[in-house]
Amino acid sequence: MTGGAQQAGEGVLGAIVGCDKELPQEARDVLSCFCRQIEQFGPAGTGTRAKLVSNFLALGTAALVVETFRKARALGVDWQKLYELAQHGSGKSVGFERIAGGAVAGDFQGYKFSVDNSVKDLSYFTELAKQNSCNSDLLSALLGVFSSAASDGHGNRMISELLNPTLIAEDAARRTKPDD
Repeated sequence: MTGGAQQAGEGVLGAIVGCDKELPQEARDVLSCFCRQIEQFGPAGTGTRAKLVSNFLALGTAALVVETFRKARALGVDWQKLYELAQHGSGKSVGFERIAGGAVAGDFQGYKFSVDNSVKDLSYFTELAKQNSCNSDLLSALLGVFSSAASDGHGNRMISELLNPTLIAEDAARRTKPDD
């Protein structure tokens, strides 16, 4: 599936299917109750691959939004102005709106996916990419962003919580504190 709890409630998820035969109409009927789009990607296993690729895109966007706004905070760039300006550019996306849109309003619960789940999915995708000789530095960097956050004790947090100013300040203080 693509989407989350909100999209499930609205019946607008995406179904990613892999099966060796044409998807039976009965299965399509069930999936259409909560999915706007149903795509069959090929034989068994291809649905899983497509889901991991889809998560790579979503988590890459999420990581970039979080890192952008954390750097903006560190550099004294006004989040509200940056958000409003970015709404008119090619960086605009659903992930951007959920993470940054909520953050500028003081809501850090807008992106309902945990740091630990991000590490898990990117680890699976890293393994798949290695097995298929298509690993990349970007994939390693994304895994590093979320693995670092998990190592800092944020594994159970939602991705969007990584923009909480209190959390940002605590992380910055921990990183600048001299080792004892």
